[in-house]
Amino acid sequence: MVLDWKNCVQLRFELEYKTSEKFAIRAGYYYDPNPSPKNTRTILLPEMTFNFVTFGIGYHTENVTIDAGFEYGMGKELKITSADKGIDDPGMLGTHNLDIIVPNIAITFRF
Repeated sequence: MVLDWKNCVQLRFELEYKTSEKFAIRAGYYYDPNPSPKNTRTILLPEMTFNFVTFGIGYHTENVTIDAGFEYGMGKELKITSADKGIDDPGMLGTHNLDIIVPNIAITFRF
């Protein structure tokens, strides 16, 4: 399967504000461009351009660190026509859009 992906640069900006020695609040943004052309689009790898906003909190002691975060990815609408795909591969035609919600938590213990 030839995907013809191109090189892309992902841009990220993040801030952290320590409310105390143990607590921190974090926020950020990142731009994740689509590496694949329309003619190689497949349901197995539904790549598209995303704009993400992030939010998180952290708690840190000498023995334990707890980090919790949330990311919301807003996918850019993508229209694929038969002219984009060609006659031999009519798959993935139509208008596609995808938003992603990613909650995460990490707990680190130090011994």
